[in-house]
Amino acid sequence: MSTMIATLVFFYMKYTVSSMTDEIVTAMNEEATLQSSDSLESRLQQLQNTSAKDWERIYSVFVPSDNAVPFIEAVESLGKNTGSTVTIVSVDNTKPDNGSLAANGYINAKVSVRGSWSAMLATLELAENMPYKATVDGVNLNLSQEAKAKVSAEWTASFSITAAKSI
Repeated sequence: MSTMIATLVFFYMKYTVSSMTDEIVTAMNEEATLQSSDSLESRLQQLQNTSAKDWERIYSVFVPSDNAVPFIEAVESLGKNTGSTVTIVSVDNTKPDNGSLAANGYINAKVSVRGSWSAMLATLELAENMPYKATVDGVNLNLSQEAKAKVSAEWTASFSITAAKSI
């Protein structure tokens, strides 16, 4: 009989220890999950804090939809750095029918430039590298009619620059 009682006590203890072990493992897994989610949340918060300046820079490459003046001033200032005369002939902000710019629209400026050959090339290079999501197309370079009689050649250029607008 004592053997039977010892056996029953043994199985009872084994069952109790086994269920307690399962509960401990479950609790440890839940704690690890909570720590992991806290760690992930803190890493995401840290990433947001460290990338705030980058987000500001991303928005700065788009022309604000309610304020195109900085873009127009930036285009007009291209000649100051190159020794050319830059004139904006027209500005258009209609939305295209389709394509990636259709949702937010764009601003399109037709530009006229006068100056030396090197000034023309420098102006085009600066226009292509403006700090906006912009494209330059329709470039037309000509020797000025008035300059053909002069010793120093003066060139004229015209092109369109199109920049994406933000929401």
